[in-house]
Amino acid sequence: IVDSMFVAKVSDSAYLAVLYAFPIQNFILSLAVGAGVGLNSYIARKLGAGDRDEADSAVTHGFLLAGVHSLLFVLLGLFFIEPFFRLFTDSAEVLSLGVSYTRIVVFLSCGTIFHITVEKIFQSVGRMVFPMLLQAAGAVINIILDPIFIFACKWGMMGAAVATVIGQICGGLLALFFNLTRNPDIQLSWAHFRPKKR
Repeated sequence: IVDSMFVAKVSDSAYLAVLYAFPIQNFILSLAVGAGVGLNSYIARKLGAGDRDEADSAVTHGFLLAGVHSLLFVLLGLFFIEPFFRLFTDSAEVLSLGVSYTRIVVFLSCGTIFHITVEKIFQSVGRMVFPMLLQAAGAVINIILDPIFIFACKWGMMGAAVATVIGQICGGLLALFFNLTRNPDIQLSWAHFRPKKR
């Protein structure tokens, strides 16, 4: 939404490109939130049952799953972004702008995926303030960087995409930092990682 506000001032084609990219971004969010809600529920149930070790193991598995999702979107981005855009437009300009914008956002979607994973971990232990603040931090960074990268640096669509992923990655790194330092109920450690198919 923030990117749309700024790129609309660049051109109609740029606005359409971001608009067409939205379903892909929404799909990434949907998968991350879906996995995160499952993780949230599992951790909360294990902590409620007093099984701290299993809860910690679930956290580590959640991060592994976020990594798998990130790699999955890199692969999908390589092969499906351009065909996806061709379903919606015959304009070479919209296609070029949309593909370049979406590839950056999809290839670096790890920021938002890991951010949502940590957000759901916080929610599983009842700490709701941190997720709100972290979401706001990522959004504010994006709002600040968008006009700088789009107009001042003259990066156009690439600037919008870079501002978006920087905001997401900063939010993800802050989330990880606060989870490690302000979430005593959960311990992220490879010592707890024991691959379990179940």
